[in-house]
Amino acid sequence: MDKVCSEINTVLNEMIVDGVKYEKIAGAFYDQMLFKDEELYSYLNDLYEVKKPEKTVYDYIEVDSIVEREFAEACDQRDDIKFYFKLPGWFFIDTPIGKYHPDWALVYENDKKVYFVAETKGTDNINDPSLSPEERHKILCGRKHFENFPDVKFVAPVSNLEKVIIRD
Repeated sequence: MDKVCSEINTVLNEMIVDGVKYEKIAGAFYDQMLFKDEELYSYLNDLYEVKKPEKTVYDYIEVDSIVEREFAEACDQRDDIKFYFKLPGWFFIDTPIGKYHPDWALVYENDKKVYFVAETKGTDNINDPSLSPEERHKILCGRKHFENFPDVKFVAPVSNLEKVIIRD
């Protein structure tokens, strides 16, 4: 019975995600100052020490996995990444399934676009069985949300920075 309920909820969530449409609301933007005011508390093992502090807002970045640590290191090392940061926990997108928290924001050298990268996971496939149905549905909602922002490229899920890099 629990399995049947779980499958029904999964199908219902898929139907909800298919009908999602985001619209821009005038004046509803996040203030960049909020990123500076938040203190960062974490265990030392969960922190990546930034090597090039001019490329981000923090000296340390809290990482949740090896994939995120490798992603932060790659952003730090690449010269074509002008600026990057891990989005704080209070930054989210409302979805019918719950709050969706993209992981990263990136800016490329000589580019004015911000590139959000969500759900840095060990996969690049949205249908990978390692992603829970809830994670998959939230990522799909994130994709629909960012369709309304032509200057923002949303890439999710990704396993490493190479999957985000712009190729000429």
